[in-house]
Amino acid sequence: MSLRIFCVILAAGKGTRLRSSLPKVLHLIGGIPLLGYCVLSVQKFGVDKTTLVVSPDLCDVVTQLPKEVEASHLSCVVQDPPRGTGEALLCALKEIPDTAQWVLVLYGDTPLVTVEMLQALARKTAERPKTGVVILATRPQEAGSYARLIETSDRCGIAAIIEAEEANETELSLDLCNAGVLLHRDVALALTPHIKPRLGREIFLTDIVALAHAEGWHCTYVEGLAEDLRGANTRADLAVLEKTFQQKAHLNALERGVTLIDPATVYFSYDTYLEPDVTVFPHVFFAKGVHVGSGSCIGPFCVLEGVSVGRNAVIGPFARLRPGTTLEDSVRIGNFVEVKNAHVAKGAKINHLSYIGDASLGKSCNIGAGTITCNYDGVRKNKTTIGDGAFIGSNTALVAPVCVAKDAIIGAGSTITHDIPEGSLGITRADLKIVPEFYKRKK
Repeated sequence: MSLRIFCVILAAGKGTRLRSSLPKVLHLIGGIPLLGYCVLSVQKFGVDKTTLVVSPDLCDVVTQLPKEVEASHLSCVVQDPPRGTGEALLCALKEIPDTAQWVLVLYGDTPLVTVEMLQALARKTAERPKTGVVILATRPQEAGSYARLIETSDRCGIAAIIEAEEANETELSLDLCNAGVLLHRDVALALTPHIKPRLGREIFLTDIVALAHAEGWHCTYVEGLAEDLRGANTRADLAVLEKTFQQKAHLNALERGVTLIDPATVYFSYDTYLEPDVTVFPHVFFAKGVHVGSGSCIGPFCVLEGVSVGRNAVIGPFARLRPGTTLEDSVRIGNFVEVKNAHVAKGAKINHLSYIGDASLGKSCNIGAGTITCNYDGVRKNKTTIGDGAFIGSNTALVAPVCVAKDAIIGAGSTITHDIPEGSLGITRADLKIVPEFYKRKK
């Protein structure tokens, strides 16, 4: 069903238990901030507008979110000082569009909320007349500090949510916990201002359930998997969230036809995309912005970031591909090779112990061991161009800007500072000098 929803993401928490100067919602999972996942999920779900409630030091948080986020749909309000989730919603309600029917409130430190869960919340609104609150609920293995849901006597709805700090032993024994809420517009606007401060003047949004229930609104819940609704309150939580994300990413790749020799040792970022029939060996790290074409093989201990790899390429082992690199089909990148901001054409080979930066390599060219492009002169990055079919001998330094034309050959051990014409041999090598009986003379 289609609802007009205004989303509020609570992101003002400092994350004291993380013992970090970095705000909690900016800690990374799969290469992007926790908050980024919430925003992307809401964006995919489809809402009219999203408002982030942030602390004063997070006013520029939108600039730190993934490039896929549609920033035009986002706004920020500052909560200073933070006095609870209820006050946070009050701050955000100033931004609610006139067209919004519902208000979705999520937590910025709960990153793995799925679109399917949000769709289930939306469907739940139509099950009973005068539904005013739909809770996103979960049963964590250790409920700990999570607020508990109190069901009505007929068990057909929710009568209240009790914060763990105020719960008695019976209430603490309940395992159904709060992880987010969808509020009818009238409930949000009319009842949020009436939530009274408690526990050190904090205003808890969870109290809105008891108020709505008392006003005759039906309050209900949708239950999601605990692993998808875990919050990040400690470093241990972050580690578990990362593991959960990686397991899901691995499973998704396997289902698409990717071979992962040892999935547990492969690290994916949120946007890693491997086409069917890619093979990945153990201990490979995919940072942000990697696309690998079908039939390619990524050997052990490789690192790829900001890279597009064509079909049937062979990478590694022990290769590093840095941002701005494009490898066309059937390229070979061998062990201990680093490539940065370079375009490598079809069939080219850089098999071992080389650095290729700020360069363009032609089709089927061959780069010998120990070759480097000297691309930085201390002021600017300069480009090296190598033509189709060129052969670069081992231990060559190409001092950019320089062009080695099609079918040219560079002799081993050369330092090339001038352009080499098509089909020519370029070589810079000092004459060999032998000093007879040097060892005896030295003695």
